[in-house]
Amino acid sequence: MTQSETKQSGGFALWWHFITTFFPVRLFVHHLRRSPLMLIMWAFLFLSVSKALFTSYGVHLLFLLPEYRGDSDFYSFWLVGLALGLFTMSFHVSSYIFYSYRYSFLATLDRPIYRFSVNNSIIPVTFITFYGLQIFAFHREIHDDIVPALVNIGSLLLGVFMMIAFVFTYFFTLNRNQPVFEDKPIRSFNKTLQSIYSRRKKTVTPMQRDDNVQTYLRNVYRLRVTRSADHYEFSKLLNALEQHHLRAAYFFIALIILVISLGTFEENDWVQIPAAATTLIVLSVFLMLSGAFFSRFKGWTPTAAFVVLVGLNFLSTQSSFYKPNMVSGLNYDTIPATFDRNVLEQYTSDSIVWNDYNHWINILENWKAKQASAKPKLIIVNVTGGGIRSSLWTYEVLNMLDSATNGVLHDQTFMITGSSGGMLGASFFREIKYREKTSDWHPDWPTDRRILREGLAKDKLNPTIFNFLVNDLFFRFRTYEYGNRTYIKDRGVAFDRSYDNNTLGMLNKSLNDYHRPEFLAEMPIMIFAPIMIQDGRRMVISAQPTSFLTFTQNQQTTLKDRVFDGLEFQRIFADQDAGNISFLTTNRISASFPYITPLVNLPSEPEIELIDAGVRDNDGFEIGVRIAHQFNNWLEKNTSGVVFVRIKADRPHDEPQLMRPLRKDRFSDLIRPIGGVITSFSNLQVFNKSLIRQFSEDALDVSVDVLNFPLFRPLEEEDLSLSWRLTPKERDKIKRALTRPENRLGARKIDMYLSKAGSK
Repeated sequence: MTQSETKQSGGFALWWHFITTFFPVRLFVHHLRRSPLMLIMWAFLFLSVSKALFTSYGVHLLFLLPEYRGDSDFYSFWLVGLALGLFTMSFHVSSYIFYSYRYSFLATLDRPIYRFSVNNSIIPVTFITFYGLQIFAFHREIHDDIVPALVNIGSLLLGVFMMIAFVFTYFFTLNRNQPVFEDKPIRSFNKTLQSIYSRRKKTVTPMQRDDNVQTYLRNVYRLRVTRSADHYEFSKLLNALEQHHLRAAYFFIALIILVISLGTFEENDWVQIPAAATTLIVLSVFLMLSGAFFSRFKGWTPTAAFVVLVGLNFLSTQSSFYKPNMVSGLNYDTIPATFDRNVLEQYTSDSIVWNDYNHWINILENWKAKQASAKPKLIIVNVTGGGIRSSLWTYEVLNMLDSATNGVLHDQTFMITGSSGGMLGASFFREIKYREKTSDWHPDWPTDRRILREGLAKDKLNPTIFNFLVNDLFFRFRTYEYGNRTYIKDRGVAFDRSYDNNTLGMLNKSLNDYHRPEFLAEMPIMIFAPIMIQDGRRMVISAQPTSFLTFTQNQQTTLKDRVFDGLEFQRIFADQDAGNISFLTTNRISASFPYITPLVNLPSEPEIELIDAGVRDNDGFEIGVRIAHQFNNWLEKNTSGVVFVRIKADRPHDEPQLMRPLRKDRFSDLIRPIGGVITSFSNLQVFNKSLIRQFSEDALDVSVDVLNFPLFRPLEEEDLSLSWRLTPKERDKIKRALTRPENRLGARKIDMYLSKAGSK
């Protein structure tokens, strides 16, 4: 080996020795080896801000575009910065409790928790830097000017530094004049608190200590060599390191009080801080909780945590602790409804079905009486799910078609059905049209539909996630009043109130309030069809009786057995005041995004739980075809055909997704059996719709036309969030989609269909 090679080898060895004995590196390695929970929390934050986790739910928007009191501005980023500073300090304090006893040299330093935190900052500094860069990149996508991005990053950093400075000041006030190795009497109450994080009675063997640290950061810009502490008694060292544990206990209690306070006063809009800030606060609580567990159970911490989780899960099944997700307006204090096959047959007897059929014939006659032509086209509107993007797209398309036809299209629309966000948008537009006709308009409401649309596009994700974190994540104990009944509050209530505020209170009605105007054909009928999670049947919710939509029957066989694929909500829960349920809640039930909004529990035996209607029929096309088939004879005599107007915020056409290449690795072999079913799920709906459409053309004696109004183009990536939050850029994209040739052509076809109908 040459002299130069020897010098290079020696230089590398020196650098390697410096790195491996540098305190920040040693702490980072300890986290990689022994801190899986902490790393999972940081990984969650990294993945969230990088748009790699739950992007379709809009989770990244909570961090990259936080909202406070309806605005994403300096204050919203500042609040997130405060919470991020709190989480960072919780990470430092928990790490100090975990690992400080391994490094005896810390006891020889003044302000040991500060020195420890400076050296423990590789992960927090990396994340804060990465977060700032992601904010800058995201804002550059939605703004031409970089100033808003820089201001928001500055406000975030200001919040981080303010909170870190505040917490350090809190810890530095502890016994400033007390010698570091001097025991000081502690009051009994403080002894109890200190025991939460104290390790005084634990022994640390030489095998557990890590003395392989030779350099550390005294502060952010000064490097120091460690001093040996071997000449001190270990009990004295431990006493010095534990002097902050009492303050850590108070810090932990303060975090819990903060979460409880946010939940208690959540109805005040100034308390509803950005959901990203709430997330960071809750993660801070879990970090401190993990520190308390580790102090008590050491190596048994995972086992102890598992036992506690199992115990809490068991308690949640007990009647005293079980808190169902209730439906506003239903009576949960009476005898639960019975659900079995006998009940299904009882509520679909020939007489009931016949009466319901005649009831709908009367509605059809009322509808026809309001038409200008002898044989009008009957319009059925199908709307898809897709969060706010679907709500806004549905509203935009209905408004465009209403203007293009001078209101004729809405007058000829007999029914609206579908799922999720599309039904929210359709409900709002239907209500606007009805109130315009009846002059039931509050003087404070704007008359410009474009302004009304902006209300519909407002965020519903932030208040929902906020309530999930401060209320639903723990034991729910708060209640609210609806009508003359008391219900347990959950995040679904926050969603309802947000939807109510965004729609100016227009939809704050009961389901029965729509019975008469629908019957008189003053507005289209709406049918909601959430799915029973237990067996896949649909729960048909409507202001009108719908027994004939709950079963299928083969007329070609002798037995003519019925297959019950649904339940009629109004009849099954008649004794539980089904008609009094909130119409806002009805919309939300049909839009139950998994985990975002809760799956509601119905008062039945066995208990029924409902999930998003899109699980089975994302745009309600199947229900529309069944209605057309049910009244085929009347339609043949009284109309010139049926037109399905399909407002699609998902794939533009009913075409299955292309098969993906098969991955041939062991991990893929493990997940493919389940993952394949999930991947193929959306295609199954496409196959079923194609089959239903073919059968409808053969079975119906009237012409059937289907017009699609797609938000996306073929082969175009669905880059709009499938959530209850949209960015200004995404809202603009939805508006621009109206001007596409295919959607303009659809509007002209609608006008052509309406003008071709014969006059009276």
